[in-house]
Amino acid sequence: MLKNIEDYQINLQSDGELLLNIEQKLVGLKINNFAELSDFFIQHKISSLTDLHEYVRSKKCDLELTLLLGQLLVRVQQIKHGTLSKFYSSVQVGHYLVDLFNGESQEQLLAIYLDTKNRVLAQKVIFKGSLNKSVAHPREILEPAIRFHSAAIIIAHNHPSGDTAPSKEDVDFSTKLRDACSIIGIECLDHFIVGEGTYLSLREAALI
Repeated sequence: MLKNIEDYQINLQSDGELLLNIEQKLVGLKINNFAELSDFFIQHKISSLTDLHEYVRSKKCDLELTLLLGQLLVRVQQIKHGTLSKFYSSVQVGHYLVDLFNGESQEQLLAIYLDTKNRVLAQKVIFKGSLNKSVAHPREILEPAIRFHSAAIIIAHNHPSGDTAPSKEDVDFSTKLRDACSIIGIECLDHFIVGEGTYLSLREAALI
């Protein structure tokens, strides 16, 4: 039970928080620089991500480091494939989206399609451009949702200005999408607005 709680808490950490906790754990193991980290890898015969994965699963690795490195390996694979496999909370989704939109200079609308267990079926950039100027319509989001047999969707868009305050168009579009989703039996879980290093959940803000 304790392991499940710790694993869940690690899932909610941002990438930066995860790396900081790994760094603190390594310092506790007297690994303070890359040379000492290299010695640690040599000592435990770690020369690839596969070796690291096997080490993490072995009894040589203590529980906390196992959870931290295990989550790091999961996220490396997620970055490689461009998506997460499952969402546990709005906090985790928010952190994921902040990392995903980092450095984007143009506004984009993204849809994430989920099954009944909040596992990610697909994610798709719906359009690039601001909501108040775009011709985007809920059907552009819902057509893939039907094709993927989605039970729920999350949408998100970034504000390159860094300000996460929602516009009237943002709220109106969310309401229109929510209503369209309800007609076909798909749940619109949330709409996130992502700024510079931060995010706003319209559901948590009671705006949808």
